[in-house]
Amino acid sequence: MMKNPAGIIAAVEKAGYPSPSASLPIFRKAGGDEIEVLQKKRRLIVALVFAIPLFYIAMGPMIHLLVPDFLGHGTMTAGIIQLVLCIPVLIAGRYFYIHGTKALVSLHPNMDSLVAISTGTAVLYNPISA
Repeated sequence: MMKNPAGIIAAVEKAGYPSPSASLPIFRKAGGDEIEVLQKKRRLIVALVFAIPLFYIAMGPMIHLLVPDFLGHGTMTAGIIQLVLCIPVLIAGRYFYIHGTKALVSLHPNMDSLVAISTGTAVLYNPISA
């Protein structure tokens, strides 16, 4: 069984099929992609650093975790802290809003559109319901 991309391309061409697209990640050469991967890792780390405490504060009382009283459900302090923690997560995930909105406006929605609509709705709805 072949595991190297060059061998796979050669086998496909030998079988009479056109060469696989160079845009497929498995056939891409390393280079500028490493910078993009590092940026995505940083954004993921930022999102996790803020999302984990956000999850703990928002969901802790529901599953009976020890949460200080001033962070309990329905308090203004908890709402403000959750909003402050939510903003960096949204900024770290701005890719979904940028690309998802473009795809939606061009009438070709994709998974980025789904993520943008669902998380945007949740963020806009939560302050109203509290």
